[in-house]
Amino acid sequence: MNNRQKLDNYADMADRSMMVADGFDDAIIGVWGERVVYNRDECIAILQGQGMTLGGAEEYFQFNVEGSHMGENMPIFIELFF
Repeated sequence: MNNRQKLDNYADMADRSMMVADGFDDAIIGVWGERVVYNRDECIAILQGQGMTLGGAEEYFQFNVEGSHMGENMPIFIELFF
């Protein structure tokens, strides 16, 4: 079962509708309340895997994903330091 399937099962059991960031299912690491939590570095790696440079991926992610302001239940993107 992949991360998105686990999230969908959790949302169904908790009777919640959760907002997701399209294309970043492999970067899902959990939930916090009504919000999906993603590993930010893994999101950048996914974009690099699509052919973007590191700088291009970071810029795209910062402005088009993190900066999208999708509402109060917008996903959370965190950086892991361990």
